[in-house]
Amino acid sequence: MGSNFERRTGKQAYRRKGAATALLNLLEKELSRRSVVDVRILTGSTNHSAQRTYENKGYSIDNEAVLTKQFL
Repeated sequence: MGSNFERRTGKQAYRRKGAATALLNLLEKELSRRSVVDVRILTGSTNHSAQRTYENKGYSIDNEAVLTKQFL
């Protein structure tokens, strides 16, 4: 069974100050406590800053693609 946790882009004043890393640390601690064994993070393909943050925490980019479709 899956769960979703959503975080939107933070305010510019808080970027590059470790807030995202601190949130990831708290999230990972809680997931570990709950015996979660797999985490997937979705971020924009051009959001290189976020990708670096996740990679620095040990996450890796996989070869999967997310496909979307809007019904109007």
